[in-house]
This record gives sequence, C-alpha cells and structure tokens, in this order.
Amino acid sequence: MNGSIRSARRFSTVSNDSARIAIHISELRARLDKEILRKCSPSDCYRILREEWWLATFILCYNSDVDVALAVVTQCLKWRHNFQVEYIGLLSIKPLLDRKMIYIHGYDVERNPILWLRMREHSNGDRDTEKAFIFWIERHYMESRGAPLSILIDMTSTTLVNLDYDLFKFILHALKYYYPNCAQDLLIFESPTMLNASWKIIRTWIDVGHPQLTLVTRDSIDQFIHHQFVPAHMGGEDQWEFTMDEIARCIPSRALNEEIIYENGVDRDDKLNAFPNKRSVKFESEDEDATRRTPLMIGTPTVRKPSKGPSGRRSMLPSSLRPLADRRVHAPSTDWAIDNFLSVCPREELTLSRLDDSSNDLVDIVAVRNTSDRAVLFKIKTTSPEKFRVRPSGGRVAPGATEIVRVYLQNEYRATGSREKFLLMALQHDSTNIEEFGELWNHSPQEWRAEHKLRCKIVDDDSSSNGSTPKERVGRTLGTGGGGGEVESLRQDLSTLSSNQKILGIVVAFLLLLQFMCILNERSNNASLRLAIETLANANRNSHDDL
Repeated sequence: MNGSIRSARRFSTVSNDSARIAIHISELRARLDKEILRKCSPSDCYRILREEWWLATFILCYNSDVDVALAVVTQCLKWRHNFQVEYIGLLSIKPLLDRKMIYIHGYDVERNPILWLRMREHSNGDRDTEKAFIFWIERHYMESRGAPLSILIDMTSTTLVNLDYDLFKFILHALKYYYPNCAQDLLIFESPTMLNASWKIIRTWIDVGHPQLTLVTRDSIDQFIHHQFVPAHMGGEDQWEFTMDEIARCIPSRALNEEIIYENGVDRDDKLNAFPNKRSVKFESEDEDATRRTPLMIGTPTVRKPSKGPSGRRSMLPSSLRPLADRRVHAPSTDWAIDNFLSVCPREELTLSRLDDSSNDLVDIVAVRNTSDRAVLFKIKTTSPEKFRVRPSGGRVAPGATEIVRVYLQNEYRATGSREKFLLMALQHDSTNIEEFGELWNHSPQEWRAEHKLRCKIVDDDSSSNGSTPKERVGRTLGTGGGGGEVESLRQDLSTLSSNQKILGIVVAFLLLLQFMCILNERSNNASLRLAIETLANANRNSHDDL
C-alpha cells in the first residue's frame, strides 16, 4: 500500500514538472520575435513549432526562467542564421577530416559518445576548425535530441603554435549558449607543462555549473574512457581509424522541406503569420537581397535617384542605418580621405557598435564617393572574412555618385575585432563586370588605381547594463563571452613579461661574456707584469754579480 502511494506521488511530481515545462514552452513560443523566426531555417522552425525537446533544453538549463531562456534562444537563432550552421559545406572542412583532426567515435564510461580533437593538426587562427567542430556537434545534438557527449582534446606533441585562445573561447561559448547541456566532460590529454598557465586563463571563462576542464594522462584516462575505446597511440586498445568511408557517411542531412511545417491541416496564418516559402538571404527586414548587383546610393552630390535592383524595386538602406549613413555622407572634409578620383569616409578608423537591441551584430558605414567624370570599380578585402559581412563587398560607382557600404562584425568575434583591418581597392574603368576586377587591376596603370586602409575600433555598450532587463543582460553576456577584457589584459601582461624575460636573458648573457673577457684580459696583464718583474730581477742580479 505504501509503495503504491509513493509511486503515485512520484507520478504526480513528474506530471506536474511536465505540465509546468509545457506551459513555459508555450509562453516561450508566443514571445519569440516573429521577424527572427522568419530568418530561421525550415528545420529550426519545425523544431520550434512542432517539437518540445529543443526549447525544453533551454528552459531546464536556466531553471525555468522564461525571460533568460527567451534571450538565449533569440541569440542562438541569430547565431545559427549568421553562421549558416546547417549549410556548412563538407568541402570546406574536408582537409581537417582527411588529417583525422576531429571526429566522433567510441563511448566514455557512462556510454556517452566521444568527440576527439587533435590539436597538433590545428594552426593558430585557422577558422575552419570552428566549422568542423560545429559540424560534428550539430549532427550529434540534433540527431540525439540533446544527448550529452564527452569532448577529448588530444594535446600530444603540441606547442604554443597550436594553442588558439579564440578557438577555445568559441568552443566554450557555443557549448554554453547554443548547445546547452551537450558537453558531459572536457578532457585535456597529455598537456605539455609549458601550457599550464594557458589552462588557468581558459578556466576563467568557464562558469560554475558548466563542465570544467580536466587534465588527464595515460595513467588516469581510464577513469573516463575504457581502454577499448582509447586509441593505441594514447596507450589504449582501439585500432579504429577514421577513413574516407566515414567522411562520406557523415554528410549531414539537408534542411527539412518547409512544407512539412504546415502538414496535417495546420493553418499557416495560425503559425506565426506563415513563414516565407523560400529562404531568401536577407540580413534585415528592409535590406536588399545579397545578390544585388547595382550600387546602393544615398546623398549624391548631383541630383540622382537611387538605382533599382534586378527585381525592379529600389535598393534601400535599413531604417536603423539611415542616420549613420547620412552623417557619413555629410561629414566635414576633414573626415574624408581624398585621392585623385576617390573620397572615402571614415578616413582611418571604422567604429563598430550596436545601433539598437534588435540586432546583436556590430555595424558601421563606409561612404565611397566618385569625384571624377569616369566610373569607378571598387572591392573591399579584410584580414578575417569569416568575422565580417560586408554589403556590398564590391561594385561600380557612377561619376559623382556615392556608394554606401555596410560592415557587420558578428558578435561572437567582438573580443578580437579590433585586431582586423580592411583594404578598399578602387579602379577607374568603364567595365561593368565587377567579377573581372582582379584581372583589370593587374593590367591597369598606376594612375587609374587607388587603395585605402581602415582599421577597426570596437565600441562597447556594457556601461549601460545597469538597470537593464534580464534579456538585455544575457544578450550582453553572450556578446562578451564573460570576462574577456580581463583575460585579454592578462594575456597582454604575460606576453610583455615573456618579452622582458627574453631581453633580460640576452643582457645577462652579454654581461657574463663581458666578465669572462675581463678575466682573460686581467690574467694576460698579470702574466705580462710577472714577466717584466722577473726580467728586471734577473737584470739586477746580473749587475750585482758584475760588481
């Protein structure tokens, strides 16, 4: 009888928890921004509208706080749209897979799959590793519906050249906000002693309650992974090798057909005002298509109408950027870099900042003005294309017209954005085909060409965080990655200390050499003096004998 009562109570508790989570999921769905959902992939829309597990994962991870969960889900959807998670091409990561750098194989002691990452195959600054990591995490997380896995980072034979702080920051950020509760353990295998200080820095980025870094060796790895799944080079028994057949098998399934969202008689008007039937590449509600080939004009010196895009409609700036574009176009002459046929504003520095709370990316405007009586072709290059979206990245500016170029910095790269630079290349030419820019540039005389360099400056908005809503606070936390400024300062101090230590070592070696030379010189002088004394003594002795 008592057992029946306890079972009934347990069933009642589970039912109440399930009902409470279902209520939170319904509230979360109702509060999600429809504009953000329209930019989602069809499969993401399907998971939000028809499945419970994905939203439940965020709710449970943040203790049923719907405000915080809403902020995190919103940022996650924006990131998935910008990073193009479901459309990562296999060709872009195939070189890493060929080198067997990252793959999923085997199980840990709790029967969780293991993601293996061999750091000696990574080069500092290689952003393809981020794509490969997301490729595997996305495939596992969505197919298993949020089941955990263990991540083992093999540091065998690695040096400081292989250790990439940005990569670790990206991995920890993704596991915390975009794939919650995905990582069971974060194991670091056979880390060299020289990297001990680096792990102390990385640990400061991990919050309490999230999987912590655990350093393991050949002797202690069996506490986490059975020897049958440990590779032979790590002291285990597993002879399995990642092959091309495995690469072919791991091609992810494409996005679900969008029509399944509305199957079984579901009314489109009842589901967030009917998602668009085609997934057009647009960055803001009023932004033009990414395939636009005509310039985006504003505030030209002569009376000109904005050109129309291929569809016949006028290309327009997003309303949030129009004041900034207007300030750029009408900036004083001191803010413009002036060449023979081209003027560029700003003169030296892009000031990237958030304009409003509707977008988490940082943005600035570049105005390119053609001051000549001949058409100008231009192209913009950057040191890290994966961090930025430049719209347009190239084009044609008519005589007397001004082109407005928008530069977006993806928020997950905010901490390192200030290191990047841009190069604007302009060419006076009558051609209308921007695809031939490289060939035209190489075969044009110097007086037809112009170059202008811009560095980046990041403007933080953390000073306004006091009194903000939970959603705003979490949005800012997602942008900064937690403690990034202090860690960056610590890294700079360590770098300065290392440089000073090298200089001090050189000085000490020079002083030792100088002291050794002084000793040799002193010994030589002593020998000469002793010889002179002996000669003088012999001379005196001979004189005495003669007397």
